[in-house]
Order: sequence, then C-alpha cells, then structure tokens
Amino acid sequence: LWLLWFCCFGVWGANATIVMNLSQIYRADEGSYSTSTDSMLVALSGIGSALGRVVVGLIDGAFTARRTSITLLLPVPSIGTVLCVLTFLLLPVEAVIIPFFLSAFSFGFSWAVIVLVARVMFKHDVGKHYDFMYTGGTVALVAFNWGLFGHLYDHVAGNERDGGGHATAGDDGKASCIGKECFQTTFIVLAVTNLICIVAAVVLHRRWVTTYFLSGQ
Repeated sequence: LWLLWFCCFGVWGANATIVMNLSQIYRADEGSYSTSTDSMLVALSGIGSALGRVVVGLIDGAFTARRTSITLLLPVPSIGTVLCVLTFLLLPVEAVIIPFFLSAFSFGFSWAVIVLVARVMFKHDVGKHYDFMYTGGTVALVAFNWGLFGHLYDHVAGNERDGGGHATAGDDGKASCIGKECFQTTFIVLAVTNLICIVAAVVLHRRWVTTYFLSGQ
C-alpha cells in the first residue's frame, strides 16, 4: 500500500507541479511570455494526458490476454517524469515541446495505471484504497509546488532583481524569474524523487507477482 502511495506521491506531485507552472517555466526558459505559446502548451498537456490514458487501456487489454500483471507498468510514468526533467534541463528552449509532452503523457499514464493496479491489488475495497492514493498527490503538490517551486522561484527572482540580474515584470505585473536556475533545484528534487519511485514500483511489482499473481490469489 505504501509503495503504491509513494509512486503516486512522486509522479502526481511532480507532473502536477510542472503543469500548474507551465507559464512560469516557459517564461524562465525562453526569457519572454507569449499567450499563444501558453495556450499551445496547455492544449499539448491535454493531448499528452489523454494519449497516456489511451495507451494504458490498449496495453491492459494485451496484458489481460497474455496473463501479464498490470503492475509491470508502474515504473513507466516515473521513468517518463525523469526523462521530462532531464530534457527540461538539458535541451534548448526550442525543444520545450518534448519535456512538456513527456510530463503530460506520464501524468495521464499514471492516473490510468494506478486505477488498474488498485483494482487488481485491492479488489475487495478498491474505492477506499484508490481514494487514499489521492493523499499522496495532495501532500506532494503542497510540498513540491508551494513549498519548493514557489519559494525557490521567488527566491531566485529576488536575487536576480537585487543583484541586477534578469528578473523582469511579466504581463501580470509580477516579478518573473529568467533562466533555468529558476527551476533547476526543484526539478533535480523531482527527478531524484521519481528515481526512488522507479525502485519502489519495481519492488512492488516483484512482490505482487511472486506472492499473489503467479499463485492465482
């Protein structure tokens, strides 16, 4: 139960933080803000998330036919999230569509796969356990979005402004932070958390398969 909860904590918290800060991340990376680009990234998030859910549905059908445990898919969204963070930090802003799509795809994929995993692991009280998974995402969102991203973004923006750096006023009149350093520390934490989630997902899959799935329980 707690291994699955931690997977939700890492993936949902990381990708929700990215999705909720699309404008700030792009503005920091690009150095400017465009409403058309912002709208395009929001639309891309919806498409990526929907595609992730569809892919899980297709794979689930194949897994059922081959008697393969759906828990095998648990590490996938964490892997996607790590790749998303790395591409954000390493690729130029011209390729920003790649990490944003990876984030949205991983987010949608994780929502769909967690439902299926909860259904097979806790078939006698699926709703209760699935609802409990929401607390992982909620705690992570407060920790990552409010406690980490928001505070570090404002801190770096303040240092840039005080030091004569590149902090600017956005279209909303608020101070904006420019440069990858605005979100670099947060993204490193998100990557490390999801690397741990990959390990947790693999451990959970192996335990489930060896203890319950192969025995037909």
